[in-house]
Amino acid sequence: MNAEGRGPAAVVGVVVRSVSGGAGGLFVAVSEDVERAVVGGHSRRLPAPARMLGSVTHAILLHAASPVAVVPPAGAEE
Repeated sequence: MNAEGRGPAAVVGVVVRSVSGGAGGLFVAVSEDVERAVVGGHSRRLPAPARMLGSVTHAILLHAASPVAVVPPAGAEE
């Protein structure tokens, strides 16, 4: 089932690469070769108004060539 509980789930291809370098810049470079990108967010233990993205996720969102989805960690509060 898909996320809405209707129909079959989409088939998603996954590419795994091992590279050396700065995470943000490398991810942005790779984003030129993909239809969409998904990154995992991490939990910052700050009150709601002060929650921020990490520097790598922020760089990816600003500079990626493809659409980006940030997935919050399991159990993350809104």
